[in-house]
Amino acid sequence: MARNGYKCVTYTWDGVRHYCYAETKEEAQKKADIEIALLEAGVKASPTNKITVKAWSKEWLQTYKYGLVSDPWYKAIESVVDNIIVPEIGDKLVRKVSAADIQKLMNKQSRKSESHQRKVAQTIAQIFDSAEENRIIDRIPLKRIKIAQTS
Repeated sequence: MARNGYKCVTYTWDGVRHYCYAETKEEAQKKADIEIALLEAGVKASPTNKITVKAWSKEWLQTYKYGLVSDPWYKAIESVVDNIIVPEIGDKLVRKVSAADIQKLMNKQSRKSESHQRKVAQTIAQIFDSAEENRIIDRIPLKRIKIAQTS
C-alpha cells in the first residue's frame, strides 16, 4: 500500500526507479505499462534525460548547422548560442526549461532590433524542436513567446 491508500507499481527506466499510483494495483500496473510503452515508442521523452541546454546547443550546432550553412551564418548562430542562450539557460536541463524561462530570455533582448530578436527566437525554436525530434523532451516550451515591438 502506498500513500493515502493508493497502490503503487514501480518500474525502472534508464537505471532510475519510477512509481505509478492508482486506487488499485491493476490500475497502477496499467499506468506503468502505458508509460513504458510511450517511452519505448519514443513518444514520451525519458524523464531521466540529463542533458543541459548548453550541451544540447553545442550538439545541435555541430549536427544541424556545421557545414550545412554558410560560415558567416554559422558564426552568427554560434554567437547567439554562446552569448545569449547559454548564459541565460545553459545550465538548466533541456527538459526543465519552461516557457517563462524563454520569455525572460527574450525580454532581455527587447531593446535590440526586431531582426535580432527574431534570430534569437528562431535559434531557440530550432534547438528545442530538434530536442523534441531526438526525444530529449516531449513538448517544446515556446508556443507563445513574444517579441518586443521596436519603434
